[in-house]
Amino acid sequence: MNCENCAKELSEKINYCPYCGYDLQKGNNKNFWTLEQVYHHWKKRHFRTLSNASIRNIRYAWSKLESLHKKRFSSIDVDEYQEVIDRNATSYSRQHQIRNVISLLCNYGLRYQIIPFNFGHYLIVDAAKGTPKNIFSDEQILKIAHHANAEGAPYAYDAQIVLCLIYTGLRPNELFNLRKKSVNIVQQYIVGGGKTAAGTNRMIPIPRAISSYISKWYGVLSDENDYLLQTENAAKIDLDNWRKRNFYPLLSKLKINPPYRYGESPYKPIYVPYSCRHTFASLSARAKMDKDVLCKIIGHTDPAFTQQVYIHQKIGEYREEMLKLENLIESFSL
Repeated sequence: MNCENCAKELSEKINYCPYCGYDLQKGNNKNFWTLEQVYHHWKKRHFRTLSNASIRNIRYAWSKLESLHKKRFSSIDVDEYQEVIDRNATSYSRQHQIRNVISLLCNYGLRYQIIPFNFGHYLIVDAAKGTPKNIFSDEQILKIAHHANAEGAPYAYDAQIVLCLIYTGLRPNELFNLRKKSVNIVQQYIVGGGKTAAGTNRMIPIPRAISSYISKWYGVLSDENDYLLQTENAAKIDLDNWRKRNFYPLLSKLKINPPYRYGESPYKPIYVPYSCRHTFASLSARAKMDKDVLCKIIGHTDPAFTQQVYIHQKIGEYREEMLKLENLIESFSL
């Protein structure tokens, strides 16, 4: 067995660690666990269902709680948690991530009756929110579309991916996670998405402008479990690699983003992959797409519909609303 405090290997069952003096009997009592012990027990189960990006965010937030790692979990009060939040006041999103991890750990503590309530509910996140992500202009969308259809042009495949993101509202990782079985090539719709309950397995019509790309990708796959978009080695595309090696070089080549050199740090782009989703939402609003249908396609639950009283809509009705977006974008070239 190993000491839970210093991790030294112990050769026999004893009450105290000879290396650090830790009370080994207390180690078996959750009421004496440190925040670090709670975290490691909690993550064994919680990390199983998370994406790599979500795990990275949690690990980042956990690193900011370092001053509390060795403290007994049941003795940490709301002021100590708030102090950590306040020390990271440079970013609203970072503060929110830290509060989220504290809340998750507190929920774990409640489940095992280590603490009486969730301290996360009483923490204040007051850093300035980031500015909204930029959306592509009509002229830029046309430029991307022309490049996507330029046979043999460098990054043409990536321009097609960008158009798919703009036309569907999928998050980049949602598109890269799509498998062949998620695409109904006959009736021309996709079933995909994730991240939130509202976004999981939502139905998205395939617009005309990207239908040929999806049909081409679908046609080269041999197994229904194949990823719709693949690397040359038939693996799933990694978002971080694609962003740096393909997305930024494409937009730099089209003079949409500043000049980019791979590995450049810090690089300050005007547009990031998530800008495609924001563009979809903005264009859909301009096209006067039905608000209820838009919420379902994009995977958000509108606050005005929190009671979830929706009328089930068929794919034909979804497609009719998506046509408004298609017609708007097609008008750019007139």
